[in-house]
Amino acid sequence: MPKERRVFKLSVLPLALLSCCAGSLNAFAGGYLPPRLSVNANAGGSATVGQADLLLSLKGDERRNLYLDPQAAYGTDEQWYADLGLGYRWIQNDAAILGGYVFASRSQVGRQCGFWIANPGVEALGSRWDARINGYIPVGGHSDDLGIFQFNQSSRFVFSGHTARIVTTYLTGDESQQIGDGVDAKVAYQIFRGLPLKASLGGYFFAIPNTDNIRGGAAGLEYWMDRNVKVFANYTYDNLQHGTVVGGLAVSFGGVDESRAYPSLSDQLTRPVEPYLAKLGHGSGMPSETLLTNLQTGQKSVLSNRSINSLTGGSSSQILLTDAAFFSQTGTPNNGGVGLNMTNCTFENPCAASDFSQTGVNTLNVLLPNTVMFFNGGTYPATNGSSALTLNNGQGVFGMNANYSASASGAARPTFNGAFILNGNNTLDSLILNNSLGATAIAITSNGGQNLVISNSTIGSAATPYGVGMILVGANANLKGSNVSVSPQAGIASGILLLGSSTLDVVSSTLNISGNPSSPTLSGITLDAGSFLEIVNSQLNVTAPNPSFNSTIGILAQNGSDVIIDESTITVNGTTRTSVVGLETPLNIADDSGISMIAGTLTILGGSDSRVSDGDVAFLGTACTVNGNIFNCQS
Repeated sequence: MPKERRVFKLSVLPLALLSCCAGSLNAFAGGYLPPRLSVNANAGGSATVGQADLLLSLKGDERRNLYLDPQAAYGTDEQWYADLGLGYRWIQNDAAILGGYVFASRSQVGRQCGFWIANPGVEALGSRWDARINGYIPVGGHSDDLGIFQFNQSSRFVFSGHTARIVTTYLTGDESQQIGDGVDAKVAYQIFRGLPLKASLGGYFFAIPNTDNIRGGAAGLEYWMDRNVKVFANYTYDNLQHGTVVGGLAVSFGGVDESRAYPSLSDQLTRPVEPYLAKLGHGSGMPSETLLTNLQTGQKSVLSNRSINSLTGGSSSQILLTDAAFFSQTGTPNNGGVGLNMTNCTFENPCAASDFSQTGVNTLNVLLPNTVMFFNGGTYPATNGSSALTLNNGQGVFGMNANYSASASGAARPTFNGAFILNGNNTLDSLILNNSLGATAIAITSNGGQNLVISNSTIGSAATPYGVGMILVGANANLKGSNVSVSPQAGIASGILLLGSSTLDVVSSTLNISGNPSSPTLSGITLDAGSFLEIVNSQLNVTAPNPSFNSTIGILAQNGSDVIIDESTITVNGTTRTSVVGLETPLNIADDSGISMIAGTLTILGGSDSRVSDGDVAFLGTACTVNGNIFNCQS
């Protein structure tokens, strides 16, 4: 129906209603009935909804009422409606109240779409029963266009030569919100005379264009606790929303002074009008559907996985890398990295394990500056003769799955025998670093390297730990999602050393430090010369089994260094002959080092003089235990 005809229909309906009742209106004496305000709140379905109804009598007496009825509702789903209605009721032959009304409505449904609705209705009310039929006619159109949307279906890596792209496949369609013409009907009956308990049954039907028709039924109960307050519960089921249960509380003020237990006909003249049976649990008045239109075929369908898959497809490609080098156990030339050129280490022609040498790494740095090196499993060297392999500035090592499409995990990660020296802007990701260089080997060393990242990696093991896990001098590093195993030896009595204003962030990682160095003191992590350490959601375990140690320290910060520990677990375990300190800064007042531990757990096991801290150490919300005894470490 054209929009003009709908608007005309909406304007004519109240005039027709008044004309058919003109004879009755002439009988008015010019009085009016008291106004009635009804408000309720209900919860269930997808939202909590507040509703209000104000019935204003324009002319009325004990047998008839011409009224104006503004209504409104708002839900936490950001759906709402606002109505203005005109209605007329009269008592017919002292048997029932008959009436009719029409509302002009504005309803905001899902996706922030608004519609104008004409809502005519008729009713019949008895002392113990009532019945209504409501119509719903969109007058400003059935559809609100939401625009063209893209639905990403999948993303994948595509490699060619030394180039890596990410290709995204997507589907496109025009999206719109739809409503339709509808009708509902409801009857209610006071079950027992003298008891203000009423039951109701109803049904509804909506025809939304390009979708299945909505058919549903409803049932409800209401009970007046006194003249002003009632509780209610309603249930609806349809093929769109399926089952919805709503419960709520309503209050009513003003209107005819009626008896809830023994109502009369005249008591019903100011009863609220009750539309919108189909939208229980929502703030809006009308059911709606989201439609997709295939831009190529014009086919329309309700938004669902099936309809999305029928849309017009497309793809986009974005270059991520142009400096990728690929390594494989079966690659070539397998010549120790000698003579590499641009035809080597491609996706189609990966290099072999032996090509990951100092010579090969240096050559790739010339051919492909900032080389991103991908390894798809197996074992590779990480040595320069008998020493650690040095990565040039910007180079990274990444463990990948068999086709290089995703990061490797667990035992599928490639294993590197040796150690690394990092010059800056280096990444070690998803790999296993195995100590093949001897008991005193340092796993990772950096002198001045910035923006160093070690992630999703295992460094050392209980069987082959490193002598030192990490030594940073004026460097900046991030260790995340990784495990480090260290057994300090010889004169270096610390698992990790931060020197020369270095910074280390440890996130979601585990550090196991256990050893027998010749030094009389074992420290898990040592900071010096203005360095900084942050440990978040991680574990630090320091164990000193040698009874000859004078002391064992979890973390030692000195010479202007600072440590922040957040939601982490620290365990320092010595012998009964060992003095154990969890966190320590020098007692020298001139040393402005500090350690703060927030939340987490600190556990100390050692000799009788063991303690949680020395020096400038602050705790907040930390659980501390010394030799099995709970210790109040808050400060």
